[in-house]
Amino acid sequence: LCKIIPVNTIWLQTCDAVSLEVPPLQYEKLLVPHPQQPMKRLNKDVVKINVAVTGFVGVERMAIRMIILAIGADYTDNMSRENTHLICKEASGPKYLKAVEWKLHVVTIEWLYHIVYFGYKMDCEKSYSIIQQKVNECERGANDVTIKSSQEH
Repeated sequence: LCKIIPVNTIWLQTCDAVSLEVPPLQYEKLLVPHPQQPMKRLNKDVVKINVAVTGFVGVERMAIRMIILAIGADYTDNMSRENTHLICKEASGPKYLKAVEWKLHVVTIEWLYHIVYFGYKMDCEKSYSIIQQKVNECERGANDVTIKSSQEH
């Protein structure tokens, strides 16, 4: 027997854009529909979001681009001061550094998933800030060092 895997329109658009059949389960959060929570769209009269992406390549990058456009946000290949958000795979690289300098919202891919499933809420970026995650990691690392050195004595 064959297994039927449901896909969303983002899967179709991504396959067309990259000219190959993409295994949907490889990018499940991006390409498989979630019927209990249909994709939410931005109200462009309330919020304008202009997104660039860094660290994602190939099919994954194309699917992210398609989702950004599907929710009603704008997507740019190249980042500029007109961008409002940068979705990062990790907190490093020239786009990341420039986005921090320009005080853009620098977020994880989980931010995009949140918008898709629950809609955009003002300041929801705080929960998905890659900058804040990096600060938290540094603080945890500093606490580990303090705990270890106090245990050594």
